[in-house]
Amino acid sequence: MSRLKLLLKSFVLLLSISIGSPIFAAFAAEQTIEQQDALQQFRVLLSKQLNPNRSSIERVFNPMGEGEALLVRTYHTGLQELVFRPLIDIGNHLNGQENNQDSFILRTLPNTELNEVLISFDQANSEYQIYFGQFHYSVDPDLSATQRLRVSPDVLPFLTRNFQTLFIDQPLIALATQYLLQQQYLLDQPAILQLKKEYRDSITGQLLVNGDGDIINRYRFSLYNSIPIQPIYFIEQSPFGSIESTRYYIQDNGLQSYRIDQYGQKKPTEWLSLQQIKSSIENTYNLDVPSSESNKASILD
Repeated sequence: MSRLKLLLKSFVLLLSISIGSPIFAAFAAEQTIEQQDALQQFRVLLSKQLNPNRSSIERVFNPMGEGEALLVRTYHTGLQELVFRPLIDIGNHLNGQENNQDSFILRTLPNTELNEVLISFDQANSEYQIYFGQFHYSVDPDLSATQRLRVSPDVLPFLTRNFQTLFIDQPLIALATQYLLQQQYLLDQPAILQLKKEYRDSITGQLLVNGDGDIINRYRFSLYNSIPIQPIYFIEQSPFGSIESTRYYIQDNGLQSYRIDQYGQKKPTEWLSLQQIKSSIENTYNLDVPSSESNKASILD
């Protein structure tokens, strides 16, 4: 009972994952998801992504509702923060095949050694629900629907510290990460890559939460129960021994980079088109360049 109470307190962040996402389409090819064991399908998916030496997956009674749920525990030390690594076939993208467009990454809370994620399946709405952290964030897998951020005053401090928990389904992020890692290797300029996102009001464009998870205007959250938001993704590259960094903002057809100086001021530098990124990866694909999988320890939140 105490364990159930602990889970009830801990898992308040809800991400709704539509079963219509292409990544799950293969699971429903022969029969509907209701006729299958939905949790087992997700378990198979997770098992292919998680390091078995640093994670465990159990079936438990669902403390948040009826039926069962998956309790995923992940352990990590040092710099490794990736739990659910990109599901993307770089080769298919280079060949112009877009069969597997989704790239899901589930991030852990920073500065923790044990992380627990609870996954259940809502059969009535045909969607997975993931509970993680102490705040509520809902999103459609393709990011096409309106997203809403709900914040209550009692969890604002926690939210400010741990807002870098991400659920991402943009293939360009995986391609950009692969490209930047290859450039580091070819130029012999090692750096830390941090995958972040800002939140802006989707109506006014006002910045609500910056890339470090700092809430810019808490007063707005006290006025409204929820605010329609637009996530702005970017990769921040910080070379070792340098006080400056470069941000690569993810756009529909490429990356816009900005140089960030020691005072936090940003200056636009270069534009990298999607075609440039693909061509660069293709040209170095057969070289002895470490893949993003072998360099996963360099990617932080």
